[in-house]
Amino acid sequence: MSDLHDMRIKIQKAACKAFNRSNQTNACVQEVRVGTTDHSYDLYEKGKVAGGVTTGTWKTSKGRNNTGAQDHAISELLWLELIQTVKRRVLILTDLQMVEGLLNRFQNAGFTKPIEIWHFNYRTRRICKKGLLQ
Repeated sequence: MSDLHDMRIKIQKAACKAFNRSNQTNACVQEVRVGTTDHSYDLYEKGKVAGGVTTGTWKTSKGRNNTGAQDHAISELLWLELIQTVKRRVLILTDLQMVEGLLNRFQNAGFTKPIEIWHFNYRTRRICKKGLLQ
């Protein structure tokens, strides 16, 4: 595995730990049946919460739209929309521009269940809820 992959895993674990601590949950990585396929949620506690952690940035280092990272975050929103067996759906993002971009783009998208958007700062280990997509 690459150093970048190892770092992403480390960040995802730290984000899950911070979320669990702030929400009194015990969520962890788990594969869950959605429709006829399994999906691996970065954050899952049966009946309570499902979520994803995305470390991609809204912009590339050259200042262009990072469409690959944006598409990945959007696909996480789709998986959160599809799961029906939990009370809460959360997407944790490490890039504040990604948080703002997704909230602006999908604010009135008409999700069937609310999806909480959280920001996690890996350096400070702080996590906070930034908005709700409905």
